[in-house]
Amino acid sequence: MRTIMHIDANSAYLSWTAVDLLEHGYPLDVRTVPSAIAGDPGERRGIILTKSIPAKRFGVLTGESVRSASGKCPSLLVFPPDYDLYMACSDAMHDILSRYSDRIERYSVDESWLDYGGYSALASEGGQGGYSALASEGVQGGCSTSAGEGGQGGSAALASEGVRAAHEIKDRIKKELGFTVNVGVGPNKLLAKMASELRKPDMVHTLFPEELPGKLWPLPVSELFYVGRATEKKLRAIGIGTIGALANANLDVIKAVLKPVHGTLVWNYANGIDDAPVESVNSLTQKGVGNSTTTPFDVTSPEEARLFLLALCERVAYRLRKLASYARVVHISIRRGDDGLTFAGKQRRLDRYIGTTDEIYAEAAYLLSLLWQGEPLRHFGVHVTELMREDRLQTSLSDHADAGKLARIDATVDRIRAVYGDRAIVRGAFLHSGVGAMQGGVNDGNYLLMGGHRL
Repeated sequence: MRTIMHIDANSAYLSWTAVDLLEHGYPLDVRTVPSAIAGDPGERRGIILTKSIPAKRFGVLTGESVRSASGKCPSLLVFPPDYDLYMACSDAMHDILSRYSDRIERYSVDESWLDYGGYSALASEGGQGGYSALASEGVQGGCSTSAGEGGQGGSAALASEGVRAAHEIKDRIKKELGFTVNVGVGPNKLLAKMASELRKPDMVHTLFPEELPGKLWPLPVSELFYVGRATEKKLRAIGIGTIGALANANLDVIKAVLKPVHGTLVWNYANGIDDAPVESVNSLTQKGVGNSTTTPFDVTSPEEARLFLLALCERVAYRLRKLASYARVVHISIRRGDDGLTFAGKQRRLDRYIGTTDEIYAEAAYLLSLLWQGEPLRHFGVHVTELMREDRLQTSLSDHADAGKLARIDATVDRIRAVYGDRAIVRGAFLHSGVGAMQGGVNDGNYLLMGGHRL
């Protein structure tokens, strides 16, 4: 039997912001007071992305506007998202996980699966003591049951060893990086993830086959991985409200209601069946890079629209270069209409890989000309996918006119900004325009002390 872990950072954006602020001299841990991560409340980017437990007690909800949240909690501290910081924290967490296995799959910026094939010398090589020290002291913490109970021989021993390692990982991340994680341990990816979603924060939970009736099956069916709102509605319509009811339902009925492929998938999941391997791939650097922004005013002129796109392309291209990668697909999105809910998007797949700001912007501007009919806009997004690392790129930059020159210019600009800040050098088009020269999801200078606003 395999032993798989799912590691999930607790309230990642807020925790990582809190750690960064404390390291830079901020006077309090914002996790202990009403606080939230959201856009600039002075603009329209004021949507709560995540909130602290004290803010939750005031009724602050993820997804509501900052204006609404401030009405519930006037003392709420609001900090803008900083995705570059989040990636750095994610990388640091990944470095610790890599001491325990070479089979790690990064599912998102704040969660990963780890295939624990037996405690190796990896952990002790870091000079932190390793399993033998932990085992001699005993295991304490949030593990709700012994993984080895009901197991057989070597499988039980490996599962038990995996639980001990999970506690060590949890404690090591807390001690070395300053934030907490939940770790779920199970025989496959699905059960490990479901285990990590049990009581939070700073806990280790197991979910093995013998534990399904007591731990998994009583949960609402909406808690099951891959059961969204539409699927939940269909299942409840036939009287299935819990994961256990789904697990014990007739598979043919479920396939008829949800269609064969999806019906079989969720029925298997309800029964703890999942044979997907843990892929040894750093997927965060291979899926794509993107940024979006909501504008402080309705954009009606083509010149202003293109400036917002250019500002986003500056950030996207910068991140792409940090990954030493190039992209083949450029996608843009816009939100239009007074209700602010109508999205539209368009993408283009190129016959070459691009990586400079000017190249990405040229494609984004072309897509905008195809997509936009001139109605007021309030949101823009730029995303690039089908990435290829520079060291694996077959096509030479010189194959496209001026690409090499543009790459050298971007590299010079990056060096200047790295030393003097994002605003040290900006394109002349942004002067007196009212549009920030770099847009998209990072601290941009409007903050209290080390990183936020007070409402």
